[in-house]
Amino acid sequence: MGFAIVYIVYSMIVTALGSLLKKMYVDLNHQDYPINYSFARGIGSLSYVIASLALGRLLSSFSERTILYVGMISALIELCAVAILSRYVEETDPEEQAVDNGTSLFEFMLHNRSFMMIIG
Repeated sequence: MGFAIVYIVYSMIVTALGSLLKKMYVDLNHQDYPINYSFARGIGSLSYVIASLALGRLLSSFSERTILYVGMISALIELCAVAILSRYVEETDPEEQAVDNGTSLFEFMLHNRSFMMIIG
């Protein structure tokens, strides 16, 4: 039972942090910080390969619970990344961020017919 609770908490943290990091990247990009998304994705893919190989070696040497421990460590690293990035993101008033482009759903559908055909 305790293992299930820890896994649920881990899943909640990882899900929330991923979305938060993406939002922070977009906010930083709007504040004129140069963010190279393709480089970040490449580093992420390389890290995934290295982590997969390391986790495979750990699993062959230890029990299956190793996955949970490695996952919690990666969640803590991600939490540290959020803490570091949050220092650079400026807080803005939501009313200042709102942009009224005057496009209704009907106008969007009229001007984007090929998109509407794709989604059905």
